[in-house]
Amino acid sequence: MSVRIGITQRIVQASTYLEPRDALAQDWAHYMNAALPDVPWLPLPNLGSDIVQFARSWNLTGLILSGGETPGEAPLRDKTESMLIEFARDYDLPILGVCRGLQMLAVHNGCGLAVCDPDRHAATRHKLQITHHDAAMPSVVNSFHTMTIIPPLPASWNILAVEQNDRTIEAISADGGRTVGIMWHPERESTPSNDDIMLFRRHFLPTNQ
Repeated sequence: MSVRIGITQRIVQASTYLEPRDALAQDWAHYMNAALPDVPWLPLPNLGSDIVQFARSWNLTGLILSGGETPGEAPLRDKTESMLIEFARDYDLPILGVCRGLQMLAVHNGCGLAVCDPDRHAATRHKLQITHHDAAMPSVVNSFHTMTIIPPLPASWNILAVEQNDRTIEAISADGGRTVGIMWHPERESTPSNDDIMLFRRHFLPTNQ
């Protein structure tokens, strides 16, 4: 089966129109062109329960949960992404959560969120401590989040990396590696990290590519 990835979107309100809009940062197009240049992908609309039929009709083989609003702030997006998480698990599709995407995976699996130290995590950079011997990730990452995941985690989750100083969770794997979550934004780097690119390629491409 050919690879076809869907990327979720945040919900924004246009300043001069009384209508909510789905939006995906242009950074994602640049990043996907660098990381997975031969892979077709599409932004996924916030449709709630109807997103499952949409995902089936486009024959999606992988899912990226992008950043944006904290879970709980946009109920339609939360519903859409929850349905997509279950859809991906039902069909054994790889999921990669980015920032809010990892938070959404945590909330969907019964974890809580707490406010983190803004000096360490809001619009800054920090070092990672890799906690899993098989994890290949950048040693320094950008950070744009205000929430962190509260342990305990589901039994099937493995912590791959934490922030070096405050030990907050920065990366996890779950479902035997089919689900990965990271708290930084690979798409926001002016020059994409080779470690991030390889993470995406290992996660979404068949082993023979």
